[in-house]
Amino acid sequence: MKSRILLPVVAVCTMLLSSCGAYKRLGLLQDMSVDSLYVVQDRMESRISVGDRLSITVTCGNPALAAPFNVFTGSQAYDSSTGEVDYTAGTEQQQGYLVDKYGDIDFPVLGKINVAGTTLVEVKAEIEKRLKEKPYISDPLVFVEFTDFRITVLGQAKNGIYSFGSGSVNILEAIAKVDGPKTDAVLDDVWVIRTEGGARRLYSVNLKSTSLYDSPAFYLHQNDILYLKPKDSAQDSDRTSRQTIWNNMVTVISMLSSLLTVIIVYSNR
Repeated sequence: MKSRILLPVVAVCTMLLSSCGAYKRLGLLQDMSVDSLYVVQDRMESRISVGDRLSITVTCGNPALAAPFNVFTGSQAYDSSTGEVDYTAGTEQQQGYLVDKYGDIDFPVLGKINVAGTTLVEVKAEIEKRLKEKPYISDPLVFVEFTDFRITVLGQAKNGIYSFGSGSVNILEAIAKVDGPKTDAVLDDVWVIRTEGGARRLYSVNLKSTSLYDSPAFYLHQNDILYLKPKDSAQDSDRTSRQTIWNNMVTVISMLSSLLTVIIVYSNR
């Protein structure tokens, strides 16, 4: 008879213990499921801004024709017998083409080209078009990239200005670059501050949810500012207090469950 009464009590205690144990701190992408498919969004290309520096290289079938459109710090030598240009005497200018306050770059021979607000692909197409129109080169191939793709990280992470070799970096890659967020960083409201069309815009990204994949700020742009906010001290204190209460409940219920188990064993003897 005693065992019939005690068994349900033990069962209830076990259920409570299980539910209490489920309380835990979760990290990134906590709602992502195993074997589930998530649509990959197209990468949004960064748009060029005033103050950026671009590396632009022009090539074609005849290197001698491309030589005037490539900026080098050293000397160049043209070998008339082979029709090739020797660049061994110099190295390509590392500074690149600075986008001035008017949004222009000063390109050899072609002169001023307005690039602010355009993408690297659009600049490539524009230069190739102008080279063909003059015509300077009938078969130009132009390579354009940022000389220094920069992201500024502030807040609860390793602060600083970080450079990436690619013009396309997602927010998770940037966070990995700074060795992850600090333990007191807010993960469900990470800010990305971006300059668009002469104005600054604030995006909020939830790193705990797969919704971040659909955010316009998932792929970072040149000169974006990534800010990880600190947890509110009052909220954090309240969260710690609740955690302590749960831990105490788990301990008490565990002790009661063990005690009831012992009682059942002895009552059935």
